[in-house]
Amino acid sequence: MLFALAMTVSIHIFGVLLAFSYLLLPAAAGLLLTNRIKTLVFFIPLYTALATLAGYYFSFQFDCPAGPFLSSLLALMVLLAGIWR
Repeated sequence: MLFALAMTVSIHIFGVLLAFSYLLLPAAAGLLLTNRIKTLVFFIPLYTALATLAGYYFSFQFDCPAGPFLSSLLALMVLLAGIWR
């Protein structure tokens, strides 16, 4: 019930694309790059924070909307994680 409430609020605040990007893409990259759950628990917040900071910085530099740019950056990072593996 709490998860449904959190997703409903985040969809209203961030939008559908960004909310589901934050839900799925960091976990996908983490599963591609790590082998243990302990490592995954520390990797996902770090990965998400770095992607968010980089996304906001580059969206400001390139004068692009932040939401689609962040979603694209997260997807690109998952693609690079898949290539790395």
